[in-house]
Amino acid sequence: MFVSKIIVNMNQEILMKTFLNMVRTYKKKTARGIIPIEQYESAMQAILQEKLSIRDGATRYGVNFMTLHRYMKRKLALNVENRSKCLVGYATHRKIFNDAEQQELAK
Repeated sequence: MFVSKIIVNMNQEILMKTFLNMVRTYKKKTARGIIPIEQYESAMQAILQEKLSIRDGATRYGVNFMTLHRYMKRKLALNVENRSKCLVGYATHRKIFNDAEQQELAK
């Protein structure tokens, strides 16, 4: 009986120590989604004007080469007037109404 109480107390102490050492806040481990779109844009311009490879342009501007490749592919596939709408990283949720329709409905 005495031994079982000691074991129970030891288990409770271990549980309390484990509970107190648990992570309380999440620390982000990557820079994913933080790189501004202007950096992708300037990397794309350098690749097109200086005839760099995508990998060289990505390392020069500090962006991931595959993300830059996808960005360039999307941007060049869009027609000229829609090129400003090309997104990179985490996109916002899809809207049902565009901004003009939203203003119209708000009136």
